[in-house]
Amino acid sequence: MDYDSIMRSTERQNWLDAGLLEKDSLLLDRPLPPSPLLVPQDIQLANSRLVWRDTPTSYGDEPYRRAKTPRDLLDRFVKLAGAADEEVLTFSRALGVLGICHHGLPLLHGQWQSWFGQAASCSFAEERGPRGSLFLSEPIAAWRRFAQKARRILSAAADLHRGRLAPPSEWKAILPPGTFRPHSPIYPGRLRARAAKTLLALVVNEWLTNGGARPWLVWGQVPKAGVQPGLRFFAPLLFGEIGIRLAMAVSRSDGPAVCTACGSPYVPKRTPSLTRRNFCPACGLKAAWRLASADYRHKQKGNGDAKEAQGKPRRDHHKKA
Repeated sequence: MDYDSIMRSTERQNWLDAGLLEKDSLLLDRPLPPSPLLVPQDIQLANSRLVWRDTPTSYGDEPYRRAKTPRDLLDRFVKLAGAADEEVLTFSRALGVLGICHHGLPLLHGQWQSWFGQAASCSFAEERGPRGSLFLSEPIAAWRRFAQKARRILSAAADLHRGRLAPPSEWKAILPPGTFRPHSPIYPGRLRARAAKTLLALVVNEWLTNGGARPWLVWGQVPKAGVQPGLRFFAPLLFGEIGIRLAMAVSRSDGPAVCTACGSPYVPKRTPSLTRRNFCPACGLKAAWRLASADYRHKQKGNGDAKEAQGKPRRDHHKKA
């Protein structure tokens, strides 16, 4: 076994011991409902860049198709930290481009006032092809850089969950340049657990924002879900979808849900179903029984009304024969 394989094995064991891996599958990814990804129809490799067409062909073929987010998206992404250009190309052809602008940063990094400073508005690198066709591109080096950063974030989170701190060199690699000052209390050599947790949360939150990730209310869009609302996360970019799974792995949670009884959001122990009622710990089994009893009474009343409409006598359960 080579050195890189040993390091990856040790790294993953650290994630497992810290509870970052999902218990049943031993994956970093939590069992989330699949989200649609927008994938360019034809991605090519040129000068260590991914290049794709952004306009319909002369035959009217659309430049993009839809694909479902795989169950192991984050696990597959972190493996690209040392991947060859061709491996990144294969990944992108299946799941789409990451969403990197011409600065080498996430495409939406200009959408907010960053905690680390004001960001500029941005777009993909562009070039014109034959007959005015528009082609976009992004650097493969950014894929490897962010895959490595995700691995460092996961390892730093695992260390914090286990009551220890990652080495100062790791924190310097995780946080943007200029974050630390020699006399700052959060300088790597003087970093404490509480400040480290705050910094790591800010880094993950910036990843989510730069990827356009946000909560999404689902109510009636899912077959057989009835009128039960639910919260799901949505991101327009693959970078954001990866960020959602990164945040859930770091927090060791399956995301928020809305309690059917009280309407309050809460973090469930397992991924909630949109086709069933979900209850927070405060409401729990009592609320489930109460609503089930109400459903039964409503159903019995409906059956009685239907029999009366057909001219059949309603059975009175309270009177003896």
